[in-house]
Amino acid sequence: MATGTIFDDWITFSEEVLFNGASAPNPSNFYAILCNTSTWDRTSSMAAVIATELPAANGYTRQSYNPSTATYVTANQRAELPSVTVNWTITGSSVQWDAIAIVADATGTPGNTTGRLVAFYKPSSAQTIPAGGQLNAPLRKIGANVGFVSGV
Repeated sequence: MATGTIFDDWITFSEEVLFNGASAPNPSNFYAILCNTSTWDRTSSMAAVIATELPAANGYTRQSYNPSTATYVTANQRAELPSVTVNWTITGSSVQWDAIAIVADATGTPGNTTGRLVAFYKPSSAQTIPAGGQLNAPLRKIGANVGFVSGV
């Protein structure tokens, strides 16, 4: 799976937590969701992303996403979360997906718009999970560039 792209909403929320005293999200309320017909990008709203989430059918459910501690990688000049493999098992009919999104402060209920957008992964083309099949998605390298301060 490709490197994740962080949603603008998550960057803004991180600043609110770090500098304005907003409450940090509960780590047990992060979920990976499968989406289809996604035309959204990093600037999109929660409603736009959730509108493309797969329905709660054919065994689809949101999967917990709980990576361990981030580390700062000097060579890349960013903090990175380790890979987490998320698994979906499909029953009944096959399902098609074209994006995986990570949401925080969310519920496990597909279609629920509660929470915050964190990051997303999009393969080069739509993918199909056959009936009785499984998707094991290693989600890796969600990173935030810290940039340069005074040339450091």
